[in-house]
Amino acid sequence: SSPQPHLTNHRSSTRPSTMAETESGGNTREKRERKAPEPTYVVTTPVKKEFVIPEGKGVKLRDIPNIDFNLNKVKKDDELLSLVHRVMYRTPGKLTVIKHNIREFSGLAFEADAAEKETAKTAALLDRAFAPALNGILDLFDLPRGSGDEGKKE
Repeated sequence: SSPQPHLTNHRSSTRPSTMAETESGGNTREKRERKAPEPTYVVTTPVKKEFVIPEGKGVKLRDIPNIDFNLNKVKKDDELLSLVHRVMYRTPGKLTVIKHNIREFSGLAFEADAAEKETAKTAALLDRAFAPALNGILDLFDLPRGSGDEGKKE
């Protein structure tokens, strides 16, 4: 076995730098002036308006024992409550406060000139609902189904 030659790593430079050159700045470059970053867009968070329950002319639903009892039986994630909340307040409502908002309802409150328009919107919402949903609303508010003798509540 022949001995392998010992390889050394020699740095070869074409021009040796002297200590005087680096101290005097002979080999330094000017640094470019950096620009400050400019924002391309500004993100603004929309201001959420607080949900306010308008005061109607009637009695609050929480003060009617049968309705309060029926509301306690319905689960808060039921689609029926979402529909009722939408009819009352024109929003589907958050699951955490939907029952509270329904209990606080005391009648539709709107301006005198917008009364007809709002009533038409409410009627349109109820017209689109299916019969089981309408029957569920009638049961929730302890109202009779049907008309005449067939709609009497016991």
